[in-house]
Amino acid sequence: MSELLTPQAEVLDENTFLERIGKVTHKRLVERFENVSGKEKLPYHDSLHTQRVTQRVQTFLAALKKVAPDAITPQVERQAYVAARGHDLVQNWHEKVVTDEFEYNGKKYSFNKIIRDRTAPSEEERNEHLSALEVAEILDTMSWATKQGIFTQTDTKVVKNAIENGTYADFDGNHVTVYQPQAFTPDAPIVTRVLALADTGAAGMGPGGEYEAEGLAFFREENLDIFEALQQHFSGEKPLNEVQKAYFTKRMRGWLGFQVLFAKGRKALTHNEIETFAEAMRPVLHEAFSKFDENIARAESNVKKYENASFEELRDFFGYTPEGVA
Repeated sequence: MSELLTPQAEVLDENTFLERIGKVTHKRLVERFENVSGKEKLPYHDSLHTQRVTQRVQTFLAALKKVAPDAITPQVERQAYVAARGHDLVQNWHEKVVTDEFEYNGKKYSFNKIIRDRTAPSEEERNEHLSALEVAEILDTMSWATKQGIFTQTDTKVVKNAIENGTYADFDGNHVTVYQPQAFTPDAPIVTRVLALADTGAAGMGPGGEYEAEGLAFFREENLDIFEALQQHFSGEKPLNEVQKAYFTKRMRGWLGFQVLFAKGRKALTHNEIETFAEAMRPVLHEAFSKFDENIARAESNVKKYENASFEELRDFFGYTPEGVA
């Protein structure tokens, strides 16, 4: 990895710097969350998600630059790119067991629902904080960029703020969706706000089923008991019984309904979040979020399409495969 960070004989410039940031972060994401097996493999928090967030950030900045060129400087573009590339480098988690009551054919059953829980006991142990620290370490190793003025210590502070405050999310029960409570304060840097919009932007920006795909991937990543059960089922070690199938079917259908509410909630909150930007910037940001109605309609269609579907049909739609749970 050091060969990507330490300069060789070639001319060092901004493009070299950004290229190496991209390579380093991609390599770490793939090694940690893709080229692994079992529960360590993350269907959602992978290199594709980071790529999509980065693309959304760049879409925002390109649009904002047309209406506010003085605000979107090359320095801001570099800061935003680095923050997007490194925002999910750390994904620590633990299993959370929740007792779930389920009724099937007049009988009551109790299941231990196992969820991947990323909550941390302190701010210093949050994934967002640890990811920000790791990005800062990468930048410190690339001290040649600092010496040449490509990326300074001040830039690093902006990036850390963006990752810590722009991607730390909480749940809004009234809107049934997530939001970043520290991202849209009056004094929040534009890089922090742009990254926050991009990280939760799939429902309003994702084309061609991207919101749907990300939602299904997130479900597979979070519901560890279903992962384990299907792992044993596909291997032949312990085939699922009819009660398990019915229970998992209920949860998958419930998730499809949740995706509708989540997108509607993001539509409402995104409007408010965009209002924190300068007045000249707001129209182009609203325009960037042109896919809400399309994705909401698609999510509603899925609810209807699968309301009477079998477990096997839902399993396949959600993307559960023998290879995926190996």
